[in-house]
Amino acid sequence: MNSIEVLLLACAGTLFTVSLVRKGAPAISIALAVMTGSLAAHIIAPLSLEPMSVQSAVIVFFSLVALSAPTWLPARKPAREKAGHGDSGVAFARLVLLAVVLLSATLIGFHAFTSSVAAATGTGFNSLSLVEVRAAQNGAARGGGLLVLLGSLGTVLGCVGVYGALRFSRFWLILPAVSLAVVLQNPSRSNSISLIVVLAVFYLQVRSSVPPRRGTRGSLSRRSQWMRAALFSTLVTVGAISVFNVVGSELGKNEMASTLFPDYSWPAWSLSPIYYVAGGFSALSEAMRLGTSPFAPGSSFFSILRVFNAVGGPPPPETIAAYVYIPTPFNLYTGPGQLFFDSGIFGTIVAMLALGILLTYAHRRAQAGYTEWAWVSSVLFTVALSLPQSFTLFRLDLDFEILVGFCVFLAIRRSAVRSTAPAVRLRDRL
Repeated sequence: MNSIEVLLLACAGTLFTVSLVRKGAPAISIALAVMTGSLAAHIIAPLSLEPMSVQSAVIVFFSLVALSAPTWLPARKPAREKAGHGDSGVAFARLVLLAVVLLSATLIGFHAFTSSVAAATGTGFNSLSLVEVRAAQNGAARGGGLLVLLGSLGTVLGCVGVYGALRFSRFWLILPAVSLAVVLQNPSRSNSISLIVVLAVFYLQVRSSVPPRRGTRGSLSRRSQWMRAALFSTLVTVGAISVFNVVGSELGKNEMASTLFPDYSWPAWSLSPIYYVAGGFSALSEAMRLGTSPFAPGSSFFSILRVFNAVGGPPPPETIAAYVYIPTPFNLYTGPGQLFFDSGIFGTIVAMLALGILLTYAHRRAQAGYTEWAWVSSVLFTVALSLPQSFTLFRLDLDFEILVGFCVFLAIRRSAVRSTAPAVRLRDRL
């Protein structure tokens, strides 16, 4: 523990408290809470990690200030009317059609993923362990092509199921189950946790704006809503940690962490999660001390460069960072750290401010009943939660699913609005 870390922890905690008082976007408050908790874990957890330097603390501090700055924006006056979700027949028809398209695309993407891994290893996918699948992903099967990208639409499919369950029938919950079953075949723990988080946040965002299905009870009291949300969030957190540890055990990462930290005295299940959320601060400091960037130039903005490459631009950068020793090998440098190595302190502040503004705007539109913005807000939650590890806003699969999901939920909502537009105009005339 050093004074710089304690001071940064106090500043992060203060920014979190202010964000709660200002009642800004929940994603900003959650991001500040996660960063505060990660800093606390870095200080008090028995890991003996490298201490933070003054330079790395300054980068993190100004990044958090920029992220939280939009909480000081004046609150917009509430709209007279919420966004429409009119005729249920039109919305249901659109929902069924889009669900079929998304399910087909997800299964095509999953088949392309398994085929690329099988071709790279020369073995059937079902015969491979998660360790072998992961090795293939980082080797010959890396990338996988555009068809594999369709697999990321499983998140959109799951949220379509949540919308259908809220508005029409619990039968639609089959779709989130399918999307979760598909994503668990991928050894990436971040993908599985991101899906769980997006489904949970999307449910919390739209449950009050989507017309309830028949047979459901009226609105709950504010206290009951808070209690239900707290219980739901606790279950989601436990589920995410469980998935992280179960998949980590299959990959052998939990055992490796136990070997690296034999004197760890806290519960064994907490070692791997704490190591991953706390190690980035030490890695950032160590990389700055060495004076070299562990990232290929432009890796923080991969999706933009990948689009340029598709129209004849230079090849996109490598996205896997080099390792440093903290004293164990580690290659996650926090979201602010990743941005700093790519664009310097000014670019880091601009990017974090832009993220904060986008989180605030998406949340306000979601509150007004715009389902498409509730979707965007839900996905951006995962970007906010990942800041102790990396900056993922310009990851290709994430941007692809944001764009497609926005169009899907806009189509569902606008189809209903158009069907009732003449009645709205007549009412306005009267």
